[in-house]
Amino acid sequence: SRAQADLERLLSAMGTPAKVECKERAGNVVLNVVAPEHESLLIGRRGQTAEALQTLINEFMGRREGDPTLYLVVDVADYHGRAEERLIERAKELAGQVLRDGGQVSMGQLSSAERRVVHLTLKEMQGVESFSVGQGSIKKLVIQKLA
Repeated sequence: SRAQADLERLLSAMGTPAKVECKERAGNVVLNVVAPEHESLLIGRRGQTAEALQTLINEFMGRREGDPTLYLVVDVADYHGRAEERLIERAKELAGQVLRDGGQVSMGQLSSAERRVVHLTLKEMQGVESFSVGQGSIKKLVIQKLA
């Protein structure tokens, strides 16, 4: 894809040449960067560099294609994919606990992207609901048994 080629050019210009694979995950197009010698640098602290690359490529593609709804996910060495799988597992475990014991349980502070994954995951489960509490982009996510 054009986005794939654009991201490869950007990475070369940054002095971190890499191969970019195009995948699909949860209905999104994912550009996964494969660069064994630059992975930790391109992931950044808690995935921040990968997120910055994602913002850049989305801005660029959105402008060029004239489509503001275009949304691409940039991942490095499946960092976010693996983190997302762990998040989904944890959400399902806690939802199971809530179904068994009742009440509510907090998953702690999550980013908007993480909350979206959990809300979509738990939407498919009977008997539980999830909601966010707090201000700003980082909020607490709570899972509770439906009355």
